[in-house]
Amino acid sequence: MRPNLPSLSKNRYSARFHGRTRSNLVLASGTVFNQVLIWDATSPNEHDGESVVRRRLIGHEGVIFGIRFNEEGKMIASVSDDRTIRVWKLDEDDR
Repeated sequence: MRPNLPSLSKNRYSARFHGRTRSNLVLASGTVFNQVLIWDATSPNEHDGESVVRRRLIGHEGVIFGIRFNEEGKMIASVSDDRTIRVWKLDEDDR
């Protein structure tokens, strides 16, 4: 069983999955538009079957080229070509 994954080809620069089962799978992607997107990779929308963005993390001033979840999946670190690393705390709804 493969979840319907979001189409990332137009804006993705980096991406990372977290979760061991389909029911708790989370996808974070870094974009060329200076945002980290948190996707709902487990529940495709009813309109077109693609996953939807749960949350946009805004704060970088450059392309995001690296993303890592912490082991528990409660935080994300993102690295940007603005020479910063940002650490984001995920809400319960994001996980």
